[in-house]
Amino acid sequence: MIWNPSQTSIDVRSRLMVQLRNDILDEVDKLYFERRRLQIELAANPPKTEKQMALKDLRLQELTADIDSLTGGYFSQNIKSCER
Repeated sequence: MIWNPSQTSIDVRSRLMVQLRNDILDEVDKLYFERRRLQIELAANPPKTEKQMALKDLRLQELTADIDSLTGGYFSQNIKSCER
C-alpha cells in the first residue's frame, strides 16, 4: 500500500471545513430562535414606551443582520418574498 502525506493534510482540512460549517449552522440556529423569541415577546407583551420599543426593534434588526451576514443575505431576501 502506498501512503501519500498530502492525503492526511486533505483529510484534516476536510474535517476542519465540516466543523466550521457545523459551527456556522449552530450560530444561525441560535440567532434565528433568539429572533423568534423576541418577535413572540413583542407580540405578546408590547413595550410600554417608545424607547423600549425602539430598543427591541433595534435588537430585532441586529439579529436579522447577524443572520444575513452568515447566510449572504439569504435570510432577508426570503423573508421579503414570504411577506408578499
